[in-house]
Amino acid sequence: MKEKLEQLLAEGKAKIEAVRSETELQEIKALLLGKQGTLTGLLKELPKLDVSLRPEMGKAVNQAKAQLTELLNKMKEALAR
Repeated sequence: MKEKLEQLLAEGKAKIEAVRSETELQEIKALLLGKQGTLTGLLKELPKLDVSLRPEMGKAVNQAKAQLTELLNKMKEALAR
């Protein structure tokens, strides 16, 4: 799961950096963080993990979400200028 999370972060950063319009940014946000998004899918996998791994992976998923949200917000500000 950790590999999936690292891959998601790398792909997410690349997609966010490649955005050229607010519409594209919203699509990327939905793809990553929306109800059917890839990060949400990882969150749904947490209960299937071994009990000892859940806290660590939950924290990692939340950190990834925070990083992606920050990148999305920075790009939104940059596009607004």
